[in-house]
Amino acid sequence: ARVAAFRRLLSEELAGGEDGAYELTMLLEDLSPKLFNALGAAAERLSDAENEEEVAQVALSGRRYLEQLADALFPATDMPRKGRALSQNAYKNRLWVFVEDAVKGDVSQLSTVGKEIDRVVAEVNGGLHADRPKMRVASAICDAAKLTATLFALNPDAAKNGYLAYADSLRSFVRDLGEMSGVSD
Repeated sequence: ARVAAFRRLLSEELAGGEDGAYELTMLLEDLSPKLFNALGAAAERLSDAENEEEVAQVALSGRRYLEQLADALFPATDMPRKGRALSQNAYKNRLWVFVEDAVKGDVSQLSTVGKEIDRVVAEVNGGLHADRPKMRVASAICDAAKLTATLFALNPDAAKNGYLAYADSLRSFVRDLGEMSGVSD
C-alpha cells in the first residue's frame, strides 16, 4: 500500500511518470529502506489526511525523510566546513556540502541546487508550523522526491551504498565482537 501511494503521488510529478516514480522507489530502497519508509509513509498518510494535525504528520515524515537523506548522502560530523556546522541537526547544511562536493566548483549549479534545497526544506518545515493546505504539503513532499532525483543525478554513486541500511547493525556487531575478544574502541 505504501509503495502504491508513493507511486501514485509522484507519477504525475516526476520526469518519466510512473516509471520515474518506480525508479526512485528502487533507488531509495537500495540506498536505505528507512529513506523509502519515511517518504512512503508521508505519501500514504497524505491520502488519508483530513485535518491540520494529520497534514502536519505528513510534513513531519517529510522532514524526517530530508534528515535521513542527508544522513545517507553526507553523514554528520563534528568538523565544520567553511563555517557551516555539519552536525546531526544541520541536515540542510550537509545537503549543501554534498552538492558542493558533487558539482566540483560549478558555482551556478551549486547556487541553483542549493536554493532548491533551501526552498524544499522551508516548504516541508512550513507544513509543521503553519496551517498549510493539504495540496501544498503534497507538493512539498513531491518536491522532496524531485530534489532527491536531482541529488542522485549529481552523484549517481551516492545512491549505490548497498551497506548503508545495515551500517548501524554492522557497527554494533563489530563492537560486540571486539568486546568479546577484549578489544575496546
